Amino acid sequence: MMTGTRAKLVAAGAVLFAALAAYSSRRPPPRLAGPVDFSSPQVGSAALRGRPWVADFVFTSCTGPCPMLSANMARLQKRLPAEVRLVSFTVDPDHDDAQALADYALRFGAEPGRWFFARLEAGPLFELVNAGFRLPIYVDPKAPRGSRVIHTTKLVLLDGLGTVRGYYDGLTEAGLRALERDARALLSPTGARRPDV
Repeated sequence: MMTGTRAKLVAAGAVLFAALAAYSSRRPPPRLAGPVDFSSPQVGSAALRGRPWVADFVFTSCTGPCPMLSANMARLQKRLPAEVRLVSFTVDPDHDDAQALADYALRFGAEPGRWFFARLEAGPLFELVNAGFRLPIYVDPKAPRGSRVIHTTKLVLLDGLGTVRGYYDGLTEAGLRALERDARALLSPTGARRPDV
C-alpha cells in the first residue's frame, strides 16, 4: 500500500511523462543522424558491425514508460530476425551498475549476445543521445529517483554502418510494426544499400 505522499509523487510523475509523450508526438521526427559511434564495455563492436540494430533508452528504477519500452523491446526480440541486435542504453549511469542492468535484462528475458544493455558515463551518454541520436534527455536532480530522468520513448533503427534509418513510437503497436518492416527491409540485398530509408 502506498503512502499518501508516495502516491502523489507517482501520480505527478505519471502526469509529467504523459505530458512529455504528448509533446513528443506533436513534434516532427528528429533529423536523421549518423553514423552513431559509441564505446561500451558491455557491447563489443563486432556484435553490431554489419548488422541492423534497435536502440532504446531506459533506466532500471524508472516509474514511467521504461517498463513498457522494455516489454516492447522483448516483443521485438521475438519478432525480428536473429540478425537484428537490440541495445538498451541506461540514462541513469550513476545508479545502474552492471548488476542492476543484469537483473533488469533477466527480468525482460534479454537473450545474451542479442540484446545488450549499455552503460556510459554521464558526459559521453549525453553527447551520444543529443549529438549522435539527436534526441532529448533531461535530468531533474530534485525529482524522485524513479522519475528523475526525462527521456525519449522513441525506438531508433540503425543499419550495419551505425547510421540512423528511422525513429519509431516505442509505446505503440503501430510503431513496432513499422520498425519491424523497416528492419526486415534493411536485411534484404537492396535494402542494405539504400541510404534514404
